[in-house]
Amino acid sequence: MQQQQQRRTVMVRLKQAIGIGDSSRDWSCWFIIAIVIGLVANVIVIIGCVSPNTQPLYLFSVSAEDLINAASNTTTVSAAHLRIDGLPTHWYWGMTGLCAKHSPGGITCQKAFPPVMNIDQAITFAVNAKLGQNLSSSEITTLVKPWTTALSQVEGKLPSPSHFSTFYNAAFACIFASATMAIFLFPLALLSFSALRGRLPRWVPYLVSFLDAATLLSAGILVYFAMKQGPRALIDLSNIPQGSWHSYIGPGFSVLFVGVLFKLLSIEFFFCFVFFAIFLGAFVGIMAFTCFCRGEDDSIEDDTYPFCEYPNDTNDKAKQLG
Repeated sequence: MQQQQQRRTVMVRLKQAIGIGDSSRDWSCWFIIAIVIGLVANVIVIIGCVSPNTQPLYLFSVSAEDLINAASNTTTVSAAHLRIDGLPTHWYWGMTGLCAKHSPGGITCQKAFPPVMNIDQAITFAVNAKLGQNLSSSEITTLVKPWTTALSQVEGKLPSPSHFSTFYNAAFACIFASATMAIFLFPLALLSFSALRGRLPRWVPYLVSFLDAATLLSAGILVYFAMKQGPRALIDLSNIPQGSWHSYIGPGFSVLFVGVLFKLLSIEFFFCFVFFAIFLGAFVGIMAFTCFCRGEDDSIEDDTYPFCEYPNDTNDKAKQLG
């Protein structure tokens, strides 16, 4: 009799550990705390670079020196001509704004969504922020002309600015959807562990929390592609040494992935494992289908899907003719 009772106790604790038994009060409290932390992460990512006060929460940065070296390596314009007055030391991109840091001069931010995407627009913004009170718009245009000339020489080699905008819009939509789910999940979690306890299946709030985490993670991936397709495209084109990714990835990315981590940790092991397996299978299937469709349609640009690798069709045809 005592052995049977011990076995039942062990089974109950095991079920609680993997998430298929009755959840404990401690786990219920942790679930709610993790949801709140994840929601705070959503808000922090959204307000990055809206003002100089939130500039430290930037997602990624580009240094003026890297841009100068990249442009001088890929065009006929010299680095000396590209070092114009008014250039900042760095640009910082957030989800809803762009900041330029001048030394001396401090930080100037422009609130916009999507933020300035073109390199020439970012340069014009920085120069105007530094010298706009002393120079007219025509004088600023003349001042940034070396950059206009340099960028025109690589225009066909850089991704279309619409790619950056598309990725950034999709990333913001994911972050907004994640925040909406987190706000909805908070009262749902309170009810599921109190008034609706035993009537609302436990997998319902866990599923919403998992979708919340997956959506926020998708936003981070989309921002990374936007960075590569937009402001850092010229640097990638020049193949200049960039050092560690820590040099241009900002704290905003860290906050984003901490939010994803807490959203996942709010889910008990069993449910998290099942949801992750389903999500991973769906993601792999969608990526495979997308790449397959890209391979069948030669009219789609090669850089539209940066996660797909394709052979050079021209070389393949030449080999077949040869």
